[in-house]
Amino acid sequence: MDVTPTIKGAKDYSFPQPSYQVINLTHLTEHPALTDTNRARLNLGVGEEVDLSGMPDGTTWSASAGGISTNVYGTIVFTAPSHATNATVSATVSNQTLQVAFVVKEPSGVDHAINKNIIHYAKNANAVGMDNYVWIAPTSVSFYRVELIEIPGPATGVSGYWASTNYSGDLSHHPNTNWLSLSEDNLWPGGGYDEATDPANAPPWYDGTFQWDIPVGWRVIGMSATNSISQWHQYFTIYPNGTETIEKFGLKVTRTTNDDITITSGR
Repeated sequence: MDVTPTIKGAKDYSFPQPSYQVINLTHLTEHPALTDTNRARLNLGVGEEVDLSGMPDGTTWSASAGGISTNVYGTIVFTAPSHATNATVSATVSNQTLQVAFVVKEPSGVDHAINKNIIHYAKNANAVGMDNYVWIAPTSVSFYRVELIEIPGPATGVSGYWASTNYSGDLSHHPNTNWLSLSEDNLWPGGGYDEATDPANAPPWYDGTFQWDIPVGWRVIGMSATNSISQWHQYFTIYPNGTETIEKFGLKVTRTTNDDITITSGR
């Protein structure tokens, strides 16, 4: 409401007090992160989107990295770049500039995993398997616009049963050939789980080992460039009685031919 002071004198003069618009540049990520639910956070995952608002129409926007949805209105969407960097978003109006500085992070590997399910097989069969939920680090940002893929490769460290002439199977790793996206809390694959199995090996059994050293690629959805994170490993061990173990993501499942199964911590 205008306040109108009055000056007394030979004549009365009045004038309105000028009003001022309060500008408050706000920024909210479109999704919370698993370990940081504050949507006003300044740490972002690659490709993550942020809604910026509070500026008047006619504001000019710019970003030092990444992209913006428009540069002429009071509200925009900033998209973080597809690589780790610092990115500053600037909003200029009436020769005044407000800025927000973000730190953009890339996927760095597995943060943690928990067992979802153990797989049961018929008795007297050598077979073992588990399904695990896997979260990608860092969980302080959201990678909902990131997808990962396991890359095929040969077995290494092959010994004993699996190195003998009695075994003629293919020990190479043949993973899913599709890119699988993450959920907003960095669960991979988003809404699903990773399966680690060895479905059957014929007797006679004896001690043996092998492992998969699995290269992992990631990319922002819609981008063609493939980036790498630290490879993860899957270990197989068999015993003379047909008991077998698989280890992956720090989880270890052991199954006997009687279908007795235990889950413990792995290496």
